[in-house]
Amino acid sequence: MMRSRSGFTLIELLAVFHNNVTMFGYADGHSVKKTWDDPRTQRWSNEIRDGSRYPDMTGLSDPDNVDIRWLATHYPRKR
Repeated sequence: MMRSRSGFTLIELLAVFHNNVTMFGYADGHSVKKTWDDPRTQRWSNEIRDGSRYPDMTGLSDPDNVDIRWLATHYPRKR
């Protein structure tokens, strides 16, 4: 993730599996299963799952996207 004018922007693709789910593993050994809630993130995750090399990222930097807000607080990044 990268900070942008609108908040945060997803710049790296995440692994996406069936049912719009991504698993996050952390250095301390715990993991989190995240189900994508925003329809824009679901569309993006379905395109990745279906093999698209260039998924539609429209709306993924929108500060109203609940999944981007979740990532901004849970995904490791430089602060």
